[in-house]
Amino acid sequence: MVDIGIDGFKLDECDGSDLTKGWSFPDYTQFSSGIDGKQIHVLFEILYQQAILRSFEEIETLSEVRSSGVFAASYPFVLYICMNLMIS
Repeated sequence: MVDIGIDGFKLDECDGSDLTKGWSFPDYTQFSSGIDGKQIHVLFEILYQQAILRSFEEIETLSEVRSSGVFAASYPFVLYICMNLMIS
């Protein structure tokens, strides 16, 4: 996609929140690295951004991400908020 001129992405479903309707792995999951599900939920959003950034190499980008950690402050991603409004 980057090769055809896409210069930004909206990264969604990266936080494992209740809004994901359970698509993510449970907190008690054990990964082969020894990290558990709770720890990977914290790392996932940063790893997701790093994976996308590797695609751009020297191309400038400004993308969006729904959830991010403090260590991603220098990444070219804008944090956006997804709100579900319920009207009764």
